[in-house]
Amino acid sequence: MQRITRYIIMLKQVLHYTPPHHPEHSSVSRAVEMADRVAERVNIAVMAVESRDKLEAINSQVDFYGSDFVPVDVMGPSNYGGPRGYLFESHLAKSKSGKKLYGFILSDMILIVQPQSAMNLFKDRSFAYTLYHAPIPIHSSTVRDVPRAMLGNRDVGAADDTTFQIVQGDEVLTLKAPSASIKNKWFMYHESAMRALK
Repeated sequence: MQRITRYIIMLKQVLHYTPPHHPEHSSVSRAVEMADRVAERVNIAVMAVESRDKLEAINSQVDFYGSDFVPVDVMGPSNYGGPRGYLFESHLAKSKSGKKLYGFILSDMILIVQPQSAMNLFKDRSFAYTLYHAPIPIHSSTVRDVPRAMLGNRDVGAADDTTFQIVQGDEVLTLKAPSASIKNKWFMYHESAMRALK
């Protein structure tokens, strides 16, 4: 990929120094356009491979069958057709209890997982996490700040600039991100996934 971008830079410099009336100007201009298209295709292919690798890592680290929730095939197609994509992940914690969690935003769902308990880890060492919550479909969820009316509510816990909620119907998960910037990424990637589904 780096070589392709270097060629694009070099071609753009050649185009810059080629006068518009020069017989080769249109050829150099077409070469720049073609190189840009090739770079875009390569970038898309690399992102698809990286997404697939991340999904494979999730699949190997999370026990999707050891919980009471419907098993998830993260390697399968998305719930909306086409391949499922990986978007973002981060450490999380329950706002009230401080329970350590981990979250993933995929192209069609949010996964909230928890570290294996010591008892389960002893029985099955192959998975680091189990599902904490049933998969949350992107299309029926909202990621929001804690509403002012809920601040101070004992169900929310101590809310600050890292606290946010994932809402699906009547169910609300109040979570803390490691930082305000990570919290903002949850908002950004959720919105991105919602736009892609429209």
